[in-house]
Amino acid sequence: EDITTDNRVNENDRRVAGQAGVRQLAILPLYIGGRWQGVLTIGWPKSTGFGADAKFLLQQLQEPVSAVVASRRAYVAQQQALAEAEALYVASQRINEASNLQEIVAAVAETGPVATVQRALLEMFEHNPAGRLETLTVVANWQRNSSVPAAPVGKRYELARFPHLKELVATEPLVYDDVQHDDRGRRANLKELHR
Repeated sequence: EDITTDNRVNENDRRVAGQAGVRQLAILPLYIGGRWQGVLTIGWPKSTGFGADAKFLLQQLQEPVSAVVASRRAYVAQQQALAEAEALYVASQRINEASNLQEIVAAVAETGPVATVQRALLEMFEHNPAGRLETLTVVANWQRNSSVPAAPVGKRYELARFPHLKELVATEPLVYDDVQHDDRGRRANLKELHR
């Protein structure tokens, strides 16, 4: 009830509460349908002590607050799923209506899953007579305002310069959270591929 004297509160939490101006605290665990939703913390600047009525009220609030929070989370998740489905529909529609590769790349970059795409390149592999991958050629590009232009259409990359390109040849999408610091990106020379 009084954070400064309650032995359930550790020194760090006591310090944080003090910085926030909280002396008395109630914590409502939000649990419903066998699933934790979170916790609701309620703080007061003075310790007045929780009477039986206050504790009863908090207990009575726990279930309806948990239910409403769970319902709201489900609603938000549904709205996000609907927005994603709509974005995929728009992207698919634009891709299907595209009359050239440049329009396909623009459709993916402008309506894809990440709204802040800086640039996109469509690069095609070319094979040597023995059927081995030999070059990678830019066939379409797109960029948002950038001081560094995207690789021009027609630019060719000899795969001999990219000895670890095999890491990029995959059947599933590859995701690099930070190309500058990801060993896979450095080995495959990804930075060079976007110049």
